[in-house]
Amino acid sequence: RDIKPSNLFVTTEGRVLELGGGAPLTTNNKMELTGAIQALTALRSSPGPLDIYTDSTYVIQGIREWIHGWKRRGWKTATGTEVMNRELWEALSERTSARGARNISWHYVRGHVGTPGNERCDRIADSYAVQEPLPLYEGPLADYPVEDILRLPDDTSVPARSGSSSGGSKP
Repeated sequence: RDIKPSNLFVTTEGRVLELGGGAPLTTNNKMELTGAIQALTALRSSPGPLDIYTDSTYVIQGIREWIHGWKRRGWKTATGTEVMNRELWEALSERTSARGARNISWHYVRGHVGTPGNERCDRIADSYAVQEPLPLYEGPLADYPVEDILRLPDDTSVPARSGSSSGGSKP
């Protein structure tokens, strides 16, 4: 199954940049990590702190919490198994460290509830998945065709975990 990452950036200078892409026969977790890596790579030369909004609790919990234990244990989970997607976690960790972890704020946005930026990212990702990519926008925020792109939910905290597992990648 093809799953594609997409990113949408809005700078403090009032510029918008959309990115999209993908890989064949991949997983949702890999694409969520790839999207975060692409975001940090694209914004490498943008100074100052970043606010990253994602609908991936996997990425947020992994980079905020789980990765520290994985590194201490030699990239093993709490149960002693290999960390899934290690190479992507290492790349994300490298980019977060390069910016300074305290200069990145991770925010959770629930998917499929009408948040304009998240809905646009989903449309971009879906278009790449069916190999009919939408045109990607780069330009001034004032000309961006998506309404209310800066409208975000009041609560962007990660929801409490249920008893489900994330495929052995947890701490």
